[in-house]
Amino acid sequence: MSVHDIGSGAKAAAVAVAAAALALGATTATRTQDYSSERGIWEDTVAKRPGNPVAHNNLGAVLVGAGLYEEAILQYDIALRLKPAYPQARENLAIAHNNLGIRLASQGRYAQAAEHYGHAAALRPNFAEVAYNQGLMCLLMGRPTDAVAHLQEALRLRPDYADAATNLGNSLQDLGRPVDAIAAFEKAAALSPESAEAHFNLANALLRAEKQAEAASQYEVALRLKPDFDAARRNLDFARNGPKTVDSP
Repeated sequence: MSVHDIGSGAKAAAVAVAAAALALGATTATRTQDYSSERGIWEDTVAKRPGNPVAHNNLGAVLVGAGLYEEAILQYDIALRLKPAYPQARENLAIAHNNLGIRLASQGRYAQAAEHYGHAAALRPNFAEVAYNQGLMCLLMGRPTDAVAHLQEALRLRPDYADAATNLGNSLQDLGRPVDAIAAFEKAAALSPESAEAHFNLANALLRAEKQAEAASQYEVALRLKPDFDAARRNLDFARNGPKTVDSP
């Protein structure tokens, strides 16, 4: 079945990555100074007390705040070498790897991003956002089977993760599992009932499965939520009237 614009919403949903907030300790300086002065304070502390893991952790936190993830990772690594049983530094290191992965993914450097997500997952196994990001990279690198495993894990950890359900649907669709893909898109639409894109994705999956009436119903929902959704309007016309409308202006 050839459908004008089918899948465009789904693929658009497959480029979002999940960020995580940094876990800051009680010993971190109060955020009343700008990053440059706060960085200077902790760099001075580290220089004077190089064996202090808290100082390295807090310098790492400031560097993450400035978007200097590679430098932050070095500081967290030092903190953990000095104090292996330092849960806060471990969590912060996982977040820094995740956020660096996000930056690399935004540059299209998927393999490198996946490597950093792997480090984050090893440091913090129950990190739903990282499992999602791992799945997303696998999907974008053409590894849908691996993507399914990671995205299912993300949903196990966070059952209300609508983006994970969407990209699980994309992965299952790539694997030629239309029934399972429809179930995943149904879950995404149930979790995000006000998202026109979620209903559009579900409609596309139904249309691929030649369930035109059900697809039309979902396109109608998408258009009620987003009246200027041209792709949904074209695909609704296709679902109702057949392929003669596909290339109509």
